[in-house]
Amino acid sequence: MLTAAAILIELAGCGKRTDNRVQSTKSCTTETANPILSAQVLQKPKDWPLTEFQVHLLDLAFEAATLIPVPPFAKDRSLAQEKVVETCLQLHQPVRAIRYADQIGDWRRGLCYAKTAFYLAGQGYGAEYVQPGLDLAEQIARVDHGQQWRNDRIRAKIAQTDLLLGKIEQAEQIGRQIEDSEAAVLMQTRIQAEAGDLFDEQIKQLDALVALLNFDITQSALHAYAGLFDRYYDNPQRRALTEERIKVAWGKLPIPIRLEVLKKLAQSALDHGDSDKAIDLLRQADEYLNPCLWPLENYLPLSAEWIEIQYKAGNVEQARTNADALRSMVDQKGEGIIDIYRARAIIPLARAYHTIGDPETALTIYKQAVEAGMVNPNKRPRAEDLSSICCSMAQDGIQPDAELWARMQQILKELGSE
Repeated sequence: MLTAAAILIELAGCGKRTDNRVQSTKSCTTETANPILSAQVLQKPKDWPLTEFQVHLLDLAFEAATLIPVPPFAKDRSLAQEKVVETCLQLHQPVRAIRYADQIGDWRRGLCYAKTAFYLAGQGYGAEYVQPGLDLAEQIARVDHGQQWRNDRIRAKIAQTDLLLGKIEQAEQIGRQIEDSEAAVLMQTRIQAEAGDLFDEQIKQLDALVALLNFDITQSALHAYAGLFDRYYDNPQRRALTEERIKVAWGKLPIPIRLEVLKKLAQSALDHGDSDKAIDLLRQADEYLNPCLWPLENYLPLSAEWIEIQYKAGNVEQARTNADALRSMVDQKGEGIIDIYRARAIIPLARAYHTIGDPETALTIYKQAVEAGMVNPNKRPRAEDLSSICCSMAQDGIQPDAELWARMQQILKELGSE
């Protein structure tokens, strides 16, 4: 079967196929691209140019994820591989994302094909370039993967892509066939894609979803409310109504979910140039971020993620103060974090220092994260942590120095020899 990478690369006019294998994609990944993505500027899918070290980091991340033993950790392996694919899409690397997706061994391959198709549709590419990935995703969604939600998650992403392509009826048909927890995700894309003023109708639909009192459905509805908050931001009444609905809907949902939605609202405020509202939402988040209420492995990443909002809202000095306070916690208490959680707890702090314009400290903390990830004697968490660190550094554009490159290569070699 022709792989998705081969299809996408041929559509892009890059690479040649021999015996159903892609010979080379180097010209695709190094081609100069206009930073303005639109159907008019970019006629064919292509990767944005990356620095050489970012490419190496992505390759290392995927290789580390692929070294997770199968069996018994097939699910963990494919999930880690999917996270690398998602990082590629965040870095506008659809060709590379598909090449990695081709190597995933279970249902998440289909999900990654669908996610890449969704990315392309969101960047203005038409069905000519999007449909091949959707077709491959649909083929995988027809296979029995043991649990129906896996098939439905692929189909939900296909339906989201159909919405962006204007295939409303087709998307709604899929929505009627999949379980409610996955169908609820479609509302997020409908709010983004549907033309016209549908605010009242969409509020009613979301209210009805929340009334089902289902955890997964409510969580999806919260993010859809956040989409309405953003779309109608310039209407103060609608914005206030949506925020009120969110706070009613989240009821007894866990605090990390509430913080995630609040952060989404704060980012919308920043996107609309409203730093006062972003700061107000930050104050609301602070009510949940009491270090006495959280284990350190939870408190560190939750707090670090808000430093970006604080910095972009103009509280530059306070953002730095908060980052330094978190770093002091890591230095004083970090070894008390259970080893399997230690690296992932401090990665967001490295990203926070990158955000506030201190790449040197960010690199230092990434080095700490690398060593923290190697404390656990088990191969799976070490491979997961190395992959996550490489993805984060690639996304931030933080270049490892020679010492760190050597250390990461050593770890990869050790993982491969076990």
